[in-house]
Amino acid sequence: MRQLLLVSLSVLVLSACGLGEQYVYGGESDHWEASFTASKDGAAVTREFVLTYKGELDELADIDQLRYSYDAGRFGSETGRDFGGDPPSEKQFTSRDSGNGKLLMSGDEVIEVNIKWGDQEETMELRSE
Repeated sequence: MRQLLLVSLSVLVLSACGLGEQYVYGGESDHWEASFTASKDGAAVTREFVLTYKGELDELADIDQLRYSYDAGRFGSETGRDFGGDPPSEKQFTSRDSGNGKLLMSGDEVIEVNIKWGDQEETMELRSE
């Protein structure tokens, strides 16, 4: 009984250490999949957007630039990558930002994503996981 009490108390203490908000979204289109994570720990807010090409890396060899954006209503971001004649060396592209303030999320947002690469373009929606 005493061990059960100690284990329960330990779980409670460890859970309290992780008191923060976190929202995770995911989605995919024909050629891409994406995830978006927003978290708040104390005053620190972090947002991470990860875009991954679903095909083979050599399929991206002819593109000169990649443009992608996401819109979550109260905030968004647009990012571009110019490859300058060299093909991309990876299929995953990550954007991060952090700062202090409000998270500006409730968990029920639908995040609109637009991707342009070469002469192709796709859109997708990310939903809470």
